Amino acid sequence: MGMDIAIRFLGGFREQGRSCIAIEYRGKVYVLDAGIKKVYARYYGEPPYLDMIDVDRIECVVVSHLHEDHLVMVPYLVRKGFSGAIYMSKPTYELGRKNLVKWAKIFEEDGRKLYSMEDVDRTWKLVKTVGIGNEICEGDACFRFYRAGHAVGALSIEIEIGGRRILYLADVDRGSRVVKDLDVPTNKSYDLVVINASYGASTLDRYAQEKLFIDTICRYLDNGFSILVPLTAVGRGQETLSILWSYREILGDATLFVHRSIMEGFETLSKYPEFVKEEIAELKKSIESWSNVHSFSDAEEIVDDVRRGGKIVLAPDLMLMTGASRKIFETLKDWDRLLVILTGYQAPGTIGRSLLELGKHGVARIGQELVSIRCRVAEVPLKMHFDLSENVALVKQLNVWGEPRIVLHHGEEPKTLELAHYLSKLITPERIWIPNVPSTYYL
Repeated sequence: MGMDIAIRFLGGFREQGRSCIAIEYRGKVYVLDAGIKKVYARYYGEPPYLDMIDVDRIECVVVSHLHEDHLVMVPYLVRKGFSGAIYMSKPTYELGRKNLVKWAKIFEEDGRKLYSMEDVDRTWKLVKTVGIGNEICEGDACFRFYRAGHAVGALSIEIEIGGRRILYLADVDRGSRVVKDLDVPTNKSYDLVVINASYGASTLDRYAQEKLFIDTICRYLDNGFSILVPLTAVGRGQETLSILWSYREILGDATLFVHRSIMEGFETLSKYPEFVKEEIAELKKSIESWSNVHSFSDAEEIVDDVRRGGKIVLAPDLMLMTGASRKIFETLKDWDRLLVILTGYQAPGTIGRSLLELGKHGVARIGQELVSIRCRVAEVPLKMHFDLSENVALVKQLNVWGEPRIVLHHGEEPKTLELAHYLSKLITPERIWIPNVPSTYYL
């Protein structure tokens, strides 16, 4: 029993981006996530291998959360003819649509037309929202949903199918200042568990990283610099602003320019108490009353002030490709008193990744051009996923109840291989799956 379950890994393995798994059983297909890989080459964005799925056989689609690398390509399946149920949390449904709108425009502009706004509208009509602890069944599969602790509305998904039990953790974390911790059960026997390899064999002490972040800011402020911190508007934006608030005495009278979308994000998060900590409302009030904080909408409004030094700017987007962070960077990249602090993953081909790979002569590749950069760059990761120590603890817990196969997901190949090497000291290497994309394994 169960030997006819095919697990197709269509994106997000040995790479970070375009997460997609298709589970096939008795002629039906169940899709977990369908995201985009944010790379900049011939085209912007690389989709999963969705054409390997017979759309007519898809029973349902289940989305873990609203981030582009998990959600954005779902309308492509609808364009190809899928008309079944699409399951996601309420926050993903209410906040994720803007990502689809953005990518519909990108696909139109680059001529690929992978889907249109009409496809986005049709997709959203198929969505059914689920909450923590809910169980739904489609065909031969039953799905249970758990809080993932990674972003508002993020879910981990348990699947029972063909006598087997699979746990898809997607993106998980604990210890956020804003989002409630994951609540995934580890006292069950699983046949397959998909874990997050973002940080490879690195252990990130959340509070040590926060202290490094603050120390870096203060050191450069003392030398007359201004600081640009590119962020996502909802999630990492509030998390980072919360860190700055908690170190406000150390920051002294430094001015914080915070993009309006980040301030509005507090109100957005407050709508979802199932996922967000109760303290979020009080935190919002405290930050709004903090005299150091000034909200802005247009980057041009603040550039002259920033150039005088001593300012901290929080602005979207995380990888410096669009929005206020891009505008500020483009204006001030030749100013030698600007420090850009990168706190999250930077996809290949993005401006953020180019800055991390900045040559010793201060030359970065932006698009197809080599550009001289005089500003400084620092990388200070602020934790948003499970690290090595948490993955080790997880695997040990799972071992108590059975001997599941462990699949490494959501990490670039070097990170994935690092984690696999470490885990091979705990469990037999045969239990560790490191899929290529695309590939098929069987349970």
